[in-house]
Amino acid sequence: MAAVQHVLIVGAGIGGMTLAIALRKRGIAAKVVEIDARVIGVGITLTGSTLRALDMLGLAAGCVERGFGFDYFKVGDGAGKIQATNPLPPSRPGFPAAVGMQRPVFADFMTKTATAKGATIRHGLTVDSMNQDPEGVDVRFTDGSSGRYDLVVGADGVFSSIRKLIFGETHEPTYVGQGVFRFMTERHPSIDQLYVFVGPKLKAGFIPLSNEWMYLFTTLSFPTNPRIDESKTHVIFKDVLKDFTAPIVVEVRERMRSPERVVWRPFENTLVPSPWYRDRVVLIGDAAHTMTPHLTAGGGMAIEDAVILAEALSRDAPLCEALDAFMKRRFNRVRTACDISLEICKLEQAAEPDVGKIYGLTGKGYALLGESF
Repeated sequence: MAAVQHVLIVGAGIGGMTLAIALRKRGIAAKVVEIDARVIGVGITLTGSTLRALDMLGLAAGCVERGFGFDYFKVGDGAGKIQATNPLPPSRPGFPAAVGMQRPVFADFMTKTATAKGATIRHGLTVDSMNQDPEGVDVRFTDGSSGRYDLVVGADGVFSSIRKLIFGETHEPTYVGQGVFRFMTERHPSIDQLYVFVGPKLKAGFIPLSNEWMYLFTTLSFPTNPRIDESKTHVIFKDVLKDFTAPIVVEVRERMRSPERVVWRPFENTLVPSPWYRDRVVLIGDAAHTMTPHLTAGGGMAIEDAVILAEALSRDAPLCEALDAFMKRRFNRVRTACDISLEICKLEQAAEPDVGKIYGLTGKGYALLGESF
């Protein structure tokens, strides 16, 4: 018999929905609650190990169909001259090395799949309080309803309320000196891989999301977390790109005529020490480990968490043994990805960034993402 039969998942984001699907695949009841029905974010990049994890659930082909596959990471200078073409870690035979997807498209696909497999999903509420005993967890929700579960999973993101309930304020995320602008726009035919152009002061990159869409991004460094006027994001983003002469950057820069589709996100970072659980409550994804996006691995790590947790919970073993096995497979891998990503973030903030070291670390990170998990 599986370690659990009834699981409550708090958060309907990347990790939460993947876990719901993975649990239902194993015959374990999954209920998902989500306080906010909005889908946050522009795109998601599914790299080698992430696609392998999704393929274990029968989801990779659907992502390839709905997104845009690519195999290379191309680096150019500020004028657009390509200086390096690096293969990305492989995924599965027959699949591209990576897939870019619009975040709402990915969310819709995962939600519909989870529902079709029998997961229960409720929006507009979250956990108000929990009371654990050796046999289960009594949960009271913010709408006044209640329930009892074998396990509660906090998959509720960077500012996780479940993390606060079981760990207090100890592991709250901290701003790390940098953030990113993203602008979603119609895909140019030339953007068929991951591109990064390194200018005199900063970098600008492109990720394809579908046949129709792509996004342009750039990272900016600020010593303290800035308050960006959302009505002026397009003005700020256009200005920081003014030194680029690469034709594709110039063309897309001129498309920014309003703040629509321009998003600013500061980078926050946290890593909850092992173990990520207390008795019958466990964290996954950004609730346990929020990393900077320099390896495009945050969402992928949440997906891996979900697949491995479901696998551990489906075994005929006590819950404590299942959760311990989950942590043994996850913590060191996640910590390494967090450390590499944060080190790249810090190097980019130097007055004269060491480009060679940055791309060396990027290669090290991509090699990690190509390994088995």
